[in-house]
Amino acid sequence: ADSTLTGLLIMILAIFLTASAPFWFRLAVFGACLYVLQITTSKTPMLTIVLLVCLELFGRVIGFMQGKYYNKFLPNIYIGIVIISIATPFVAILYGYTIGFGSVTVNTSSFVERATDSWIMPHYLIERYFPLGWLTGVGIGTVGYPVYFSRLSEWYSAMNQVDNFQFAIYLQFGVAGAFLYCFLLLRFPRYESNTPWHYDVVIALLLYGITVLGFAGSSYSFVFGCLLSPLRQMSVTVEARNIVRRTLSDDPKPERHHLAII
Repeated sequence: ADSTLTGLLIMILAIFLTASAPFWFRLAVFGACLYVLQITTSKTPMLTIVLLVCLELFGRVIGFMQGKYYNKFLPNIYIGIVIISIATPFVAILYGYTIGFGSVTVNTSSFVERATDSWIMPHYLIERYFPLGWLTGVGIGTVGYPVYFSRLSEWYSAMNQVDNFQFAIYLQFGVAGAFLYCFLLLRFPRYESNTPWHYDVVIALLLYGITVLGFAGSSYSFVFGCLLSPLRQMSVTVEARNIVRRTLSDDPKPERHHLAII
């Protein structure tokens, strides 16, 4: 939906533009974002912003500041978020059928709908039309708008509403694609160029992808792909980044630069 994509862009811009800002300034910007996101009615980015603020507050309260905050706290929290983002839809499917729409509020009804319908229906379609898809996936474009213009257009109403990035990866690329995705997620903490800003963005995208397809717009996949890409660790990329950072550190007025090096 347009409101969901708008919420993603607002959330990402807030994190990008406050990458090197003091915490109090980031808190003010995130507060303004919450007000704007409330207008878009997109609950996922709102909750993501709140969780990011809570994580940083928790990190400061327990004393993990600067180097300690980055080296000990963030990587562990990141692994926890990865596990939660992958496990949430499976747990919701297993226990979602016990929840009735009459027992939930309007704000949580969309999540219950995912657990009882949109996360389940694609599996019935694979079982009916292409059982081999459990292993190989059903192909690029079968999750999202392209399938609407094919002979499999009856898939569209269900496959377009998967509303989970992890499920979409598995449904399109199969076991091999899911394995590669998990490999990149687990490899990310090993990148030497990581900063708290990188963790903030990836954690935000992981949380956002729990209830959003992610492939509907290119922004999500593009940013996520850049941050998880092994190319960030290639010697040429690392050397180029080091040159830029040395140049900025030699500048007598480095505060004028607002360049975020991926």
